[in-house]
Amino acid sequence: MNGLVNQLAKLSLSKSIGSIDGRPLLTCKLNNLIDNCNQKRNRGSTIRLIRGPPRPPQPFKAIPRAHDYRFRPILPLDDEYTTVPLKVRRLGGRDPITGRVVVKTVGAGNEKNYRWVDFTRSAPENGEFKEKVYCVRYDPWYSNLIALVANKGHKRWIVASEFTKPGDIITTHNFLPEFPIKGKEGDTYKVGALMPGTLIHHVEKHPNEGATICTAAGTHCEIIRKIGSKVICKLINQSVGHEFALDENCYVTVGKVSNTNNYTINRACPQRQRWKSIRPASGLKKKKDGYCGRKAHPPKPLRIFDTRLEEVKIETVLPVHILTDYQHY
Repeated sequence: MNGLVNQLAKLSLSKSIGSIDGRPLLTCKLNNLIDNCNQKRNRGSTIRLIRGPPRPPQPFKAIPRAHDYRFRPILPLDDEYTTVPLKVRRLGGRDPITGRVVVKTVGAGNEKNYRWVDFTRSAPENGEFKEKVYCVRYDPWYSNLIALVANKGHKRWIVASEFTKPGDIITTHNFLPEFPIKGKEGDTYKVGALMPGTLIHHVEKHPNEGATICTAAGTHCEIIRKIGSKVICKLINQSVGHEFALDENCYVTVGKVSNTNNYTINRACPQRQRWKSIRPASGLKKKKDGYCGRKAHPPKPLRIFDTRLEEVKIETVLPVHILTDYQHY
């Protein structure tokens, strides 16, 4: 408003007053100035109405996941595992083959190296496999800390537990005792060997295929009970604890994932979002009109990680819901 008053004062002091299309020049300048001010005022108060949450996707159509279009590590030519930091190809939300934009909210981010983390655990039959921790460090591509472990010259990066520190000896046990035992913090066991109430992380969906559940910073779940050859676990890190059933031969690690204070990081900084390859929002004010409403949903049914998608026949009617594509936690 002060700027408008100053410009009006300058116009009133102007000595050269002509005419445009029969109208005084001062009147034309005033009308143009008022129109520009109105446009600027309306531009900042634009409100975009959105109709609640997004519509359900079409059946048998996969929704692109943002983390699949962030980067691709450049692996060695022989595809052999290495602990050396690798260069990455930043995708910026584009398809690596066609180059078209798939996810518009993903940017390039800052340049950083990638460390190949091994999510598998193995040990001899009815035996154990020991490894020594040499360092625990931060990696920009993971929310949790990673640890460098070695055994007889074989080195690898793994997900670090909450209390893992250099010099520790971590053990992977491969046995199923007659009675459940209380595991040691940081060690890996078969889920059927641990007693109910044990906090675990680094959970496998299928035996000997690598962990896909509870691998992010501070995540963990709890063993609830055992029914036959299945072990019921419950997620603790979510507001609604989902339960799922695992095979007793799946490997799990006792304790929580490292960097439990990751949730305290201030993520409202725009520059930090750019570093993390997250593009800014549109800037428009979004107002929900209550189209979808708020509903109290019942708890989700028990998930059983047993049968794979290619093994399920369409004409077969299953008694329970089988989840084969569970996201990382």
